[in-house]
Amino acid sequence: MHLCQISFSVPTDEPTYSFYKNCFKLKPSGGLPVICGPIAEGLVGLPKVSYSTRFLATDQDFVQFEFNLFKNPKPRSRPQDWRPCDIGISRLAIKVNDFQATLLRTESAGAKPLTPPMKVEGTQRVCVYDPEGVLIEVIEAGNCELPQSVSSRIAGVALSVPDIEAARHSYVKVLGFQEIQTPTPYREALWNLEGAERDVLLLDAESCWIEIAQYRKPQPKPRPQDYRKSDRGMVHLAIGLRSRGAYDRALRQAIDGGFKKSKRVIHSHILKCAYLADSQGFTLEMMYCPTWMDRIFGFKAPPAPMRCINAGVRRSAG
Repeated sequence: MHLCQISFSVPTDEPTYSFYKNCFKLKPSGGLPVICGPIAEGLVGLPKVSYSTRFLATDQDFVQFEFNLFKNPKPRSRPQDWRPCDIGISRLAIKVNDFQATLLRTESAGAKPLTPPMKVEGTQRVCVYDPEGVLIEVIEAGNCELPQSVSSRIAGVALSVPDIEAARHSYVKVLGFQEIQTPTPYREALWNLEGAERDVLLLDAESCWIEIAQYRKPQPKPRPQDYRKSDRGMVHLAIGLRSRGAYDRALRQAIDGGFKKSKRVIHSHILKCAYLADSQGFTLEMMYCPTWMDRIFGFKAPPAPMRCINAGVRRSAG
């Protein structure tokens, strides 16, 4: 299974979009000016939903950041006492070529390190918060890990779940993700949870890893009872498939395995998309996108004329 997208809910285009673009040198790759109507409501699961989207692409194949600007419902901030152990998508990991230069850029953008950098498995790591309070683990790339022309790549994304065995059933048994070695212990000090106790499931998502953790200490807080997909921060992950047949099989496998499908789906010759919810309430988007559509759907930076069109549409929509 291939992780193709990490999706954010943001209250405005700036400053979060610019933070990732400038600090990690990601490439603007278009967007969608208005998403609304019955299909959007049934797909996302929010009544009278209306939002626009902007994309940033990495140099990784079929991988993007998606920034959703919700006009309705209005995005709500996460609780002020939120901790990285609390239930939800908890951490983003980005591998960078020039560790010190990246830290200078994040600090100049107002994101100060939570702790001094720590050396883990021979390379430096540190955590910062983005403008929305999303926890980012910045990882120094090892020798020849990234081409010199590449500033950064998504290394992984972490979830904190109530039940790791339920997650193992959903993601390993049902969806077919492969387990890989457990991450280095004692990294919790990077995000100010030194002494934390947790069970960890690490999955190979092809483009990066997915870390699923169940914390025993400290006790995680559940999501608010009125949590919505439009609430600010990282809101969902997406799996990408390159053939219609593979998408159809994966979707049927997910539904048969207990995932709940959105009321509406997009199924056309050029794009297939459905939103799924696992047994613990995490949203997973599943999509089919052929390679020739990558520049249209934001997986690669569009050519210059299309960038001009996209910019004009955003201005007129705003």
